[in-house]
Amino acid sequence: MNTTQKLINEHEDIAALLHRWANLRGVHGAYKAFLNEEILVGEDRVCSDIADVKQVASSLLTVYYSYLYSMFDKPKASTNFLESTKKILPDLDSKATEIWNYINGLWSAIESEMMQLRHKIGFHGERTFDGMTHGYKQFHKINPLIPEQILLWMTVFFRYVDLAYSLSEAHLHSLDGKAVDGFFAYALDQQEKLAIFLFANTQEFMDSMTEEFLVNGGDIDDFKQAVRDKFYSLINFDPRSAAHVVKD
Repeated sequence: MNTTQKLINEHEDIAALLHRWANLRGVHGAYKAFLNEEILVGEDRVCSDIADVKQVASSLLTVYYSYLYSMFDKPKASTNFLESTKKILPDLDSKATEIWNYINGLWSAIESEMMQLRHKIGFHGERTFDGMTHGYKQFHKINPLIPEQILLWMTVFFRYVDLAYSLSEAHLHSLDGKAVDGFFAYALDQQEKLAIFLFANTQEFMDSMTEEFLVNGGDIDDFKQAVRDKFYSLINFDPRSAAHVVKD
């Protein structure tokens, strides 16, 4: 991490990435507002009843996922979080490298489904019902907690960027290093809960429950660690490594 008092001037692609990130946060906020029915409803409103609200929420979910995909787009001239941020990791707190690895692994778990959703019913669209149906089926393959965790990690990552770089579009409310580290700890706790949730919905978990608790009476702390290890293996990351090396 840069330890001098003078902040680094941001790269153009980082500025563009942050601008698109702000738009993604706006779309995500709108989706959450409609999803949680935090909307005025009535005959004199845009949404006359709850059915309208739910329809808009569904549409915004598609836009949200399409926008998230665009943060990892493949064409050379497109926004790509992983490529743009990898080169600035030496300037940031070491925790930013951990976050980069987490995001890389989490995105890998849903990238194919997100791409098909985006191409079939999102920013692009199919002209056939079979194509659209294939796009809508991707909703059933994407665990909605994973995109939420990616957004959470991105939020923390960009806070570490804010500590090291002079940004053209700065955060409305600045945080010091201690506060950002606290944010990191919160995101890590959320990820561990996500790990347990994902593993708890697998046959492997049920088999482990039978073997460890019903048969052998396994230790709960050992089992919790096994859950964490399984999740980290799924996202190809070793949190105990002395040097958190970014994987290509």
